[in-house]
Amino acid sequence: MNQNDLTFQEQYIAILVSYGQTRKDIAKELSMSVKTVPVHMTNIYNKLGFRNIALLTRYVLEEKVEESFTLNSIREGIPVSFLEIGG
Repeated sequence: MNQNDLTFQEQYIAILVSYGQTRKDIAKELSMSVKTVPVHMTNIYNKLGFRNIALLTRYVLEEKVEESFTLNSIREGIPVSFLEIGG
């Protein structure tokens, strides 16, 4: 599996999780219910075959998911200021 198997939103959530953001923080950032975040996390884990945050974080770092996400965002016309992750 690779990051291309994840939706744009799932990539963003994976990045936020790898930065240590809480479910509440992620929900607020993405304007979704706190209860929706675990659903996305389950989808991410199932798609990538992971079972915990440590493996997901390692994957995000090793596969440079954030760099790919940023480039794809720019191609989609999302303002770069929106992409200031972890700040």
